[in-house]
Amino acid sequence: MERIKITDVKSSVFNGIYHLISSENKWIAILEYIYEGKVELNEELAVDLLGISDQYLLKNLRKTCESYLVNCLKNETLAKRIEQAEHFGAEILKEGVLRFLMENLEEVSKYSGRDEIPKEVLLEVILGLQQKVKRK
Repeated sequence: MERIKITDVKSSVFNGIYHLISSENKWIAILEYIYEGKVELNEELAVDLLGISDQYLLKNLRKTCESYLVNCLKNETLAKRIEQAEHFGAEILKEGVLRFLMENLEEVSKYSGRDEIPKEVLLEVILGLQQKVKRK
């Protein structure tokens, strides 16, 4: 029996849901994840799928997207990822951002865009570092 590729499926078959997702790439990625258990991500797609996965109760896809975004963290994306973690209630992403900040505090403090990082998040980092020091 010949296997049908997800990319061969016409979007018109899934018209109602397709319009909700509004991008063929997102739709294909979701179908690949549902039927194949994996998805090729980039940062933009991971953010888009984070919101969609929550809406359609795809918990493992959500975790995959959050973990991907944590692994892609860099100084330039910190403020954006903090905002997204808060917006989507993404605990894995938020914890990853906090861990990144704690591990790279000196480098982040020299970054010109550090002022975009919310003060509340910096306070959490400081409190986390204090607890870490107390444990030693």
